[in-house]
Amino acid sequence: MKTFKQFIKDPVSELKTAMLQKSKHNYDIIDEMMKKISKSHDISGQELHDKWIKKYKMTPDEWIKKQRKSLNKR
Repeated sequence: MKTFKQFIKDPVSELKTAMLQKSKHNYDIIDEMMKKISKSHDISGQELHDKWIKKYKMTPDEWIKKQRKSLNKR
């Protein structure tokens, strides 16, 4: 059964928010975020990864690096 949290926010949006709130973005930190979010949404880490790729056409690691670069240019 899905929790209330699962209905309000999809796991991809939750991961995006979590990554934008962190100041460090190495593989281990992103992996830990993905595990936590996957567990709370009762999906596998691979499923979250696949959903992310489908939406953004790049890995979470690549996406956050791109976001940080664009923010630093301002």
